[in-house]
Amino acid sequence: MFNVLLACYANWDSCAEIPYILKLAGCNVDVYCSKKSWLLSNSYFDNWIPSEKDKHKYASSLENLVKKKNYDWVVLTDDVAIDLMNNFLLNEALFCKIMPIKNIQNRFLLSSKVGFSKFCFSNNIDSPNFHVYNNQDDLNSIKNNLNFPVVNKTDFGSGGINMVVSNSFEDFQINLSKIQQNNNTLIQEYLKGEEIQVEALFFEGYLVTYLTSSNLSTVGNLFSPTTRRNYFYDEKLKPYLTKMGELIGLNGFASITYIKYLDKYYLIEVDPRINSWMSHSRFIMPENFIYGVKKIINGDFKKPTQSFEIKYINIEVAYFLRDIQRIISKNQWFDLYRWIFNVHGYWKYIPFYDSKLFIRTMKRITKMLFDETKYKLINLIIKSYKFIKCRKF
Repeated sequence: MFNVLLACYANWDSCAEIPYILKLAGCNVDVYCSKKSWLLSNSYFDNWIPSEKDKHKYASSLENLVKKKNYDWVVLTDDVAIDLMNNFLLNEALFCKIMPIKNIQNRFLLSSKVGFSKFCFSNNIDSPNFHVYNNQDDLNSIKNNLNFPVVNKTDFGSGGINMVVSNSFEDFQINLSKIQQNNNTLIQEYLKGEEIQVEALFFEGYLVTYLTSSNLSTVGNLFSPTTRRNYFYDEKLKPYLTKMGELIGLNGFASITYIKYLDKYYLIEVDPRINSWMSHSRFIMPENFIYGVKKIINGDFKKPTQSFEIKYINIEVAYFLRDIQRIISKNQWFDLYRWIFNVHGYWKYIPFYDSKLFIRTMKRITKMLFDETKYKLINLIIKSYKFIKCRKF
């Protein structure tokens, strides 16, 4: 039996269906998480190991757990866990066992956007030009060495938080108030090309399989998590992904973004962790992530996968929970028609296959509706009060 440990610290819903992928591939799945974790909101894990709340105790307990049990694969499912263990692990053998990369010398790029951009530059990987901003002493360099527009990115962050586009240097100066002083902020040229999202699986630096897509809608702003995607086959990305996987030493799932600009692929970011879309690979091609994990178990992950020869084009896929969140938060109620009338086969993206996951998903949606209704009601009461107060009777 191929034994896998899934570990999370942050309570992200994006990890909820990963045990399903691993279980269907033939793995024995242990989960190390808190009792409120979305990792427990499914029926496809074998053992739950309660995690510590304190970060140092969490890291220490995870290290001891891996020492004690001979896991074939450890998967950290969120950025917080990756950053936490990256700062904690000193032993190289344990680092290679637990972390999503095999080359310990590349640990500086984990959870660091600045470190990642420097890595791309030093390894001749096409990536947007950048500058690191700490204080106003960096303004001249940004003005003279970068082409606008630019986007600022907090060195450690996820979900598009605190990302702002400045179309000119004057705009950038105005937006300086949104950047904390001395916080090692990445200022990166913003290429207006075709954005390509990639979900990929690597093992020991080898590319096992991947899917490519474009964004159709997001929860919030342009940089926030996507709720609907259009999947298409892009064979030209294979050598780019292969080279990057070898250089970094990727060892697991990865969420990757490229910008296709003037017929070149520019690498924007690599998050060496799972995302919400990976379980939906089973709806797109036969050689999906379940197939990829089976290749790892069988030890033939170095062989080229047939999936690169299967062309899939314009397959619209939606993530149920996030898309309903978008509809509620943006008041885009008309878009419910896709879910009501099963447009593009949307019903298959609702997690009916797992009652535990379905129930928790519906509880989250119910809470979203309640919170939104409560917010609108409070606003209505406040406006009514102000109106009545201002009236002269």
